[in-house]
Amino acid sequence: FFKHLPTEGVPCLSEFFRYVQWHNNAFEAVNRLQVPAHIVHYEGYRDDFNATLGGLLDFLKLPHKKDGKAFHAGNYTHYYTNKQRNAIRKYVKKIASSENWDELKRSNYFK
Repeated sequence: FFKHLPTEGVPCLSEFFRYVQWHNNAFEAVNRLQVPAHIVHYEGYRDDFNATLGGLLDFLKLPHKKDGKAFHAGNYTHYYTNKQRNAIRKYVKKIASSENWDELKRSNYFK
């Protein structure tokens, strides 16, 4: 299995493998156990913090008790070169479940 993966040029290979496998397993667990799930994207906090927090609290059936510290989104695009991002995208696409990949595409993590 691993011999046929596009790993050349992928930095932090084991970290990306763990990231993808964690999410693959989360989707699998939700599907097998038929439990409700609520997907939260990092960008949601940046783009509309109140709606994202409200959706999470509604899902958990929890009240909003008080305001916390302000959320400051980070910009991590400079961590990798374009060539590395392309290699990462190919690798992640190959090992991600279809459900996981669809979510990752929607979030533009690997654009």
